Amino acid sequence: MGYVTGFVDEDGQPLTLEEWARRFEDSERRVMARDQLGSRTLITMWHGIYDTTLCGARPFGTALIGGGEGAESITELETYSTKDLALIGHRTHLEALMANPGGA
Repeated sequence: MGYVTGFVDEDGQPLTLEEWARRFEDSERRVMARDQLGSRTLITMWHGIYDTTLCGARPFGTALIGGGEGAESITELETYSTKDLALIGHRTHLEALMANPGGA
């Protein structure tokens, strides 16, 4: 069974490694949505890596940062195949966290 590894932009268009690196250096460009929830931050980002074996061709992800005991913690919540799904997923996680502030 084969796999594909490469880089894509925010719209799913292929990028060379050099193009991806230039875009990835811009941290503000990578962040698609960010919400502060007390000591935690819900963040959805474009990482642009298209790997059908590691992340199922999902170049976007949502994570919850902070709230760990004694150290900064990062909990990956979900990955997405498109920008639109990532933004919908972010809103869904935000609503769930607001309804249950202690949840992840």
